[in-house]
Amino acid sequence: MIDMHFPRPELAARLANELTGASLLSDARNGLFLAQARRTGKSWFLQRDLKPALEAKGWIVLYIDFWKDVKRDPAKLIADVIETAFEQHLGIMTRAAKSLGISKIGVPGTASVDFASTLDFGALSLADALALLHKRSGKRIALLIDEAQHALTSDAGEAAMIALKSARDQMNAAVNEPTLLLVMSGSHQDKLMRLTNSPAAPFWGSRVELLERLGKPYVDWCVERLQTELPALKTLNRHKLYRAFDELGNRPQFFLAAIKDAIRELTERADEIAWTEQVSDRVLAIAAERKNADRDGFAATYLQLDPLEQAVLWRLLQSGTQFKAYDTDAMAFYKAHIGKATTAATVQRKLESLREKNPPLLWKSQRAEYSPYDQSLQDWYNFEFNAGRWPPKVSAP
Repeated sequence: MIDMHFPRPELAARLANELTGASLLSDARNGLFLAQARRTGKSWFLQRDLKPALEAKGWIVLYIDFWKDVKRDPAKLIADVIETAFEQHLGIMTRAAKSLGISKIGVPGTASVDFASTLDFGALSLADALALLHKRSGKRIALLIDEAQHALTSDAGEAAMIALKSARDQMNAAVNEPTLLLVMSGSHQDKLMRLTNSPAAPFWGSRVELLERLGKPYVDWCVERLQTELPALKTLNRHKLYRAFDELGNRPQFFLAAIKDAIRELTERADEIAWTEQVSDRVLAIAAERKNADRDGFAATYLQLDPLEQAVLWRLLQSGTQFKAYDTDAMAFYKAHIGKATTAATVQRKLESLREKNPPLLWKSQRAEYSPYDQSLQDWYNFEFNAGRWPPKVSAP
């Protein structure tokens, strides 16, 4: 089976050094928060590049994906992965725990998780569980949490984030090198920032960074592999492919699909004259077609909303992180759009309606903070607004 992972060892090594305190200018040892859009290779980078880089330094690395099962409480997922770590990394821990009378790992806001099923008493807090794993194994611990913003959708999830912050502070206090590292990623920058951007946020003071995009190095890597597999593609125009990859949002799955479709379309033509010369142009055209189709899809979805739903979504996309659903300016905005006054209760129903669409249009934290569910929706609004085409209008028949 062909490995489709594009390795980024240099980036992983740099971030690993920053995390472990090797860079004076980096605050990563207090938590690294990485944002990048969905399907851009973020999760693969965490698992296939950063995790091995930290393991090579002797760390126990625990990876958790909150998106894997969005219906499960994030706090429970954290407890599960720590339980597994006891079994995988330190088989003697179970016996040690039994000798101490400990049978469960407790995470605030969720039921404790058994890891010594023969006992039914005692509990170990999240901070104590991590500290004990560190002490008994003699290894430092790194938690990589993918789609971390999902923790903010429940009280228990936020409590788990606060518990992790407490564990980090306790384990890293008065030591030259950190013993607990936290790396949190998210596919929506504004959502991830809600873990860091206010005094009430669990990791207030930390900074969200954009994970470096795949960009040209990925395209070059693909071209080299394609030309090895199909020597006829030696005339691929890399500059046009760079543009196509950018048009597709740096998403490998869409990019490779566009190349496959271009080759299939061109080889099926009757003349088949110099089809290899046309592949790059066709990939670029397919990328543009897909981007336009996505924009048309957002416009169609928006136009299918009722007037107040449109006004609420418009206000949110316009306001970003400063969105307030019920203040005086917002209520005046809704009135201007629908031609009559409305109430906070009615606006609340529309917010919930937008969340319940399939696919959802809005995301809500347990603190009743709202964001677009998908970053692409915000990108679409920004593009249309900057192009002077906002709001969308019904096309003439």
